[in-house]
Amino acid sequence: MVKKISIYSKVNFTTLKNELFSTMEYLASEVVDDNLEDDVDWKFNKKGGVSPQIVSTLEKKIETQLNTVDTCSKILKVIFEKEGLSDNVVKAIETLTTKLDQIENYYANKPISELQKRYVTKTFSKGNPVTFMVASREDRINSRTKVLEKIFKIKPLITELENMKEEVILKGGYEIPESMMYD
Repeated sequence: MVKKISIYSKVNFTTLKNELFSTMEYLASEVVDDNLEDDVDWKFNKKGGVSPQIVSTLEKKIETQLNTVDTCSKILKVIFEKEGLSDNVVKAIETLTTKLDQIENYYANKPISELQKRYVTKTFSKGNPVTFMVASREDRINSRTKVLEKIFKIKPLITELENMKEEVILKGGYEIPESMMYD
């Protein structure tokens, strides 16, 4: 008789879980709200002067967080299916849900038709201000479109995780991990 092999037999779950829960700390620490700022640094030029340089825009920060939510939700589903509901899994589901809510709320009061170029003013050490564009209207609209598209793809997975969590809680936590289903 052929022995059934678990699809999880080749995965190092300790490493996967450590990475996931470390990433959850990152997501929880990076709040998406109206206080989010573009990262700008000073770049030295050939003449010894400096000029501002965009390191990361608001849009890039939001896209990065959303991509991270997407990856983490998939990993979390695998961990949940293998090991069942734990306090860390519950906390991770809540973190992912909160992050999606933050991103949706951030865009809720910013109609796409009203997006304009975004400028930032930085002051040189001598007190001279310089204003420059950090994001064009087209880049902002493009980023927002990508974010909304990604949210539509992630929401069902997050909802599925929440439903699985609620189902386990209603059953009294008697979920049988997949690892116990095989010899």
